[in-house]
Amino acid sequence: MMLIFENSMKCAIICSALSNSAKRRILEILSRGPLALDTLAALTGVSEILIKDVINEMEGLGIVKTEIVEKRGVKKIFVKPLIPLYYEGAVGGLNKIVEETSHRMIEDFMKIVSDGIDEIEKAFNDNEGRYTISSILAYCFAAAYKKACEKLYSMWEEEYQDVVKTWIKEVTKDTKK
Repeated sequence: MMLIFENSMKCAIICSALSNSAKRRILEILSRGPLALDTLAALTGVSEILIKDVINEMEGLGIVKTEIVEKRGVKKIFVKPLIPLYYEGAVGGLNKIVEETSHRMIEDFMKIVSDGIDEIEKAFNDNEGRYTISSILAYCFAAAYKKACEKLYSMWEEEYQDVVKTWIKEVTKDTKK
């Protein structure tokens, strides 16, 4: 897992949440998509009251976000992670895409590094050797990965809104009956 933080406090908060098996499980489940609070409780095997307390704590730390959706007297709380967690083995059948993507990413990254070697050496020298070349390269790759994930996250946000709209449609159908 690759984590990049703007400040050490955010790093400590996230690492604390990831070291707690219950919070880590919640984030793992939410990484597959936003869920209604009652569904999240059912998937984790935790009561809605307890899971609501944990979610409120995680929301206060900036790790997840809740959204209350109400339509025709039916209220539902949806939860989504603000820091998506990706882990190995979660989605089967995608090996070919993952292999091809990783191959292209490394190939393209190494070409960009080769073209920008002067800039990398300057950064190394400007930082008076505080970083090794390999750590500078890892930083570049991780920062680029973070930017790419931010773009993917905006697409994910649109999908999240679609999920909520679909739920509202289904609930309003049920209340009409």
